[in-house]
Amino acid sequence: MELNKNSWIVVWVLIFLGWFAYLNNLSNLFVYDDYLLVLDNPAIKSFQHIIDIFKHDIYYYVSQSNFYRPIVSLSLMFDFFVWRLMPVGYHVTNNLLHIFNGVFLFFILRKIFKDSVLALMVSVLFILHPIHTQAVTYVSGRADPLYVFFAFIAILFFLKSEGENKPLIFGAYSFFILSLLSKEVALIIPFLILLILKTFYKNGKLNKYLFGFFLICIVYVLIRLTLLRSILHNPGPMPLDFGVRLMNLPKQITEYAVLLILPLNLHIERAIPVSLRFFKELNIVIFPPQVNIVNPDYPLILSWIFLIMVIVFLLKIAKKNKGVFFSGAWFLVALLPVSNLFSINALIAEHWLYLPSVGFFILLSLGLLKLSQVSIFCKYIFLFLFCSLILGYFYLTHERNKDWRNEVVFYKNILEYTPKNQGMRIHYNLGCAYLDAGQIDEAIKEYETAISIKPRDNLLAYFNLARAYLIKNDFDRAKYLLGIAVRTTPKNINDDRVIKQAQSLLEKINKPKLK
Repeated sequence: MELNKNSWIVVWVLIFLGWFAYLNNLSNLFVYDDYLLVLDNPAIKSFQHIIDIFKHDIYYYVSQSNFYRPIVSLSLMFDFFVWRLMPVGYHVTNNLLHIFNGVFLFFILRKIFKDSVLALMVSVLFILHPIHTQAVTYVSGRADPLYVFFAFIAILFFLKSEGENKPLIFGAYSFFILSLLSKEVALIIPFLILLILKTFYKNGKLNKYLFGFFLICIVYVLIRLTLLRSILHNPGPMPLDFGVRLMNLPKQITEYAVLLILPLNLHIERAIPVSLRFFKELNIVIFPPQVNIVNPDYPLILSWIFLIMVIVFLLKIAKKNKGVFFSGAWFLVALLPVSNLFSINALIAEHWLYLPSVGFFILLSLGLLKLSQVSIFCKYIFLFLFCSLILGYFYLTHERNKDWRNEVVFYKNILEYTPKNQGMRIHYNLGCAYLDAGQIDEAIKEYETAISIKPRDNLLAYFNLARAYLIKNDFDRAKYLLGIAVRTTPKNINDDRVIKQAQSLLEKINKPKLK
């Protein structure tokens, strides 16, 4: 990185924009999985667990998962050492990671495009776009900015080495390993580096060292399949077969494109309707020739047409316009790990756009710069549009940060986009948030809603609803609910724990008082 006077100005501009865009999240509290990763996680609260976090998945002490992310746990351990359980410190770390990622992105793009203006535009849009609030403002979203932080350093070191500086190449490999240990999707980074080399580098000096990244990936995958196999679990992959997931892939990509163009109505429990077929029925008659299509799935068909047109366009323009090809290819390649070609725990999530969004911002910036070159008048239009984007993104990010300020606000925001008679888990979580806040009547209402959605096998809702009624001294209602809880068949060790607590409470209620 060449840090001349102009570079330092850019760096400070990016720091300023990023800091003030996310400044209002510093007063936010812990929400959702922050309880699992921070508040209730003993693994981060003592340096004695440093070795242990490399032996287990990230949720080992509180649950089970297929996420091997020891570097994330180390970063949370550092935060706990400095800030204990003060949320502000964890938010500062996330915000700084995101800002530095924008800075590193500027230097990467400046090096490969040889265009400081384009690199600055992309970095500003990346830092300010509200789609990234789920990865930044949400403390538990840290895995995304953290793995990208190490990945961008690895890419910078690798490109800066020019294939000749061995220490920089070794450093690139080292930071890539840290990226992999921060989040599994970092496996895509070598393919993105390959895309950079094939698009912008023709001398081949770096090509022979690219193999080192793929070798690291192979070793990492082998370790997961052997040494880590017994400690990693995948309790909740998508219950859809490969054909259905592949069929819906273009719908995911289209939804992501819409979110980047119009980042409105953002929420964490995002979903798309799953299509099982292109049409309900297809009747073909040979003579006389006739085709009868019944109930075609237009969103699915249009999304496939859109994806095919994009791919054909990128292939045709590859030689004519490297920038446009690179931006589209980056977006599609970076989405591959979260495309559900290999089953994961959801079809779509906003934070999965953290790295792929770079491609969209490059394409948008290229289009705006092209507009500015048409005429003097178009330059003013360009300035107006880009400034409008900056102000719009800044405002939307600032407002979206407020949706994460506490658990009550957080869950109520999700329920705004949840169909009626759905969202049992969200209603339950909102009930817990109200209970913790001492709003007992509101908590009871949410627990009862959760139970009405799922009357059976809803152990936690029955147990916590009983606790709420105990606070109101309604012992008869509490006894009835605890009775349901203790008769529930446990499905895991957490259920056993809750049932024992329910039995203990029931015994205390039934115990005769001495006169």
